[in-house]
Amino acid sequence: LIQSSKYIAAYSSTTLIEALILDKILICPDFKDLVKGAQDIIYPHLKLANYISNKYDIDNVIKDDNTSIYSDLDKEEYLSSMVHKIDGKCSIRVESELSQILKGNNK
Repeated sequence: LIQSSKYIAAYSSTTLIEALILDKILICPDFKDLVKGAQDIIYPHLKLANYISNKYDIDNVIKDDNTSIYSDLDKEEYLSSMVHKIDGKCSIRVESELSQILKGNNK
């Protein structure tokens, strides 16, 4: 669903990270009046998402795609802090690490 969508709406979910990797437009609820400090998984890179607090905010995001554009630099900075590598080899690295741990425990 993420891959075939233009907009992804979520709150503090790894779905937002997947959506960024796929260059989707992020929509998040704005809870700044309820939550002080780090609001969600995107914090402090707030430019990456469109924070909405009412129907008009979401209408504006959908009507004007230019309000939904983030810089590649902001995106890369955020993703490098959240994801080791985006190369599709995560399972291989995990398997290798687990094998090393298991070999170490069998000594």
